[in-house]
Amino acid sequence: EMDTEQIEKVKTSNGDWSENDIRKYCWTQAIYGHVLDSMVEHNPKLRPFFLFAPGVEESVGFESHFRKNGVRVAHIDATDVILDGKRYPSNRDVRNSILRDHESGEIKGITNRWVLREAVDAPWVEHLVLATPFGSLTTYLQVVGRGLRASPKTGKTCLTICDHGGNFWR
Repeated sequence: EMDTEQIEKVKTSNGDWSENDIRKYCWTQAIYGHVLDSMVEHNPKLRPFFLFAPGVEESVGFESHFRKNGVRVAHIDATDVILDGKRYPSNRDVRNSILRDHESGEIKGITNRWVLREAVDAPWVEHLVLATPFGSLTTYLQVVGRGLRASPKTGKTCLTICDHGGNFWR
């Protein structure tokens, strides 16, 4: 997990950490390998997953990293969607198409910073990758809540959470 001792909390409504401080003090290129290794260990069948990155730039980097390692994922942020290395303007139709392909298994995962934190109903998600520390319990609960719904349609009965940011104990 990341060393979060030097990260300063930002004065926000939810008390989260500064994206710049996360990058400056605890984000390294090495975590890419840890995340992929962890994925292979804890989700070897590549069941549907959401990955939460410390920033948009890192989320885009994860899309590229997974793609180069043979795992088809999409990146979603407020303005863009990236799929198969191609950038598209993000809008409701494009996002819904990505979610449909994710539910069907055509896309294994979706990387993001905050876009999937709230108001996304994806009960088929079986794995959450927390590749960033969260500065507040509210944010952590919102993110984890994305995967806590059972799905009779897909037979999902459990959720795997790989927490690379040490959020669970904090």
